[in-house]
Amino acid sequence: MSSEPPRIAVFGGSGYIGGRLSAYLSAHQYDVTPISSRDLDVLTASAPDFQRLVDGCDAVVSLVGANENAAANDPLAALNLAVTAARCIGEAVAKCGVRRLVHFSTIHVYGILSGDVDELRPPAPVHAYGAAHAAAENILQTLARDRALDVVVFRLANAVGPPATPGVDRWTLLTNDLARTLAETGKLKLRSAGHAWRDFIGLSEVCRATLHALRLPALNGARVFNLGTGKVRRVLDVAQDMADFAESLLGRRPELLRASPQGTNPDLPMFTVRVDALKRTGFTPDSQINEELRRLIEFAIAHFGEHA
Repeated sequence: MSSEPPRIAVFGGSGYIGGRLSAYLSAHQYDVTPISSRDLDVLTASAPDFQRLVDGCDAVVSLVGANENAAANDPLAALNLAVTAARCIGEAVAKCGVRRLVHFSTIHVYGILSGDVDELRPPAPVHAYGAAHAAAENILQTLARDRALDVVVFRLANAVGPPATPGVDRWTLLTNDLARTLAETGKLKLRSAGHAWRDFIGLSEVCRATLHALRLPALNGARVFNLGTGKVRRVLDVAQDMADFAESLLGRRPELLRASPQGTNPDLPMFTVRVDALKRTGFTPDSQINEELRRLIEFAIAHFGEHA
């Protein structure tokens, strides 16, 4: 039996999730090659360029895609990036005989979230971000069927936690924005009334789920899993938790600012992201995000505070 560590190529390996994931897999004895846009321009690279990066790998993880803000600003560019990445990475995986491809999608492929949201619900995206991811999923599912690929698709909920480096351009995410604003102004500022419900999952759990996916038994075809905790929280409650952690770190409780409420304030969540399918494979996501929130605040203060 070979003593060589498994080789993993992580496309998007220097991004918000990719940076944390690359470090996590390396700590678990994987030989990780993070691939960023500086290493490969997805839109102009040739098939041999993709094959060169995945050849000899045991698995590939793809996190390529425009974020929600970029997708809203240029939907066609987001769609082009998503489908090009899915097609080129999928074809390279097939050509080079890579054992497994783990692809990150989003729960926004479902569109408006209501009721129990499981993987049997047909995608019905209403925004460019979800539409781009749905198109990428379609390409990979076709490739999995036609080329007998082993593909795991994660439809990710709202990831929470500090990035690997401060230069990662994801400080517009809800909790990240709160943490950075706290570091820079001493206040927490919600851009809404905070009445929305979301399924928040810690980045550490996202990394743990990916490791689990890499170790699943082989299966030709595409498996799709929601990746959340199965529990939803009000945005305002999470912001108040962050105020608690900030108080313990700073010795004072920061002011929490929020927009004036508009319309009704629902007392109950309107949806649940079902994670039963993932649980049946032996993985149960931990719903606790407190440690990630605390680390996020510490990270923001260290890099964006007045003494940074």
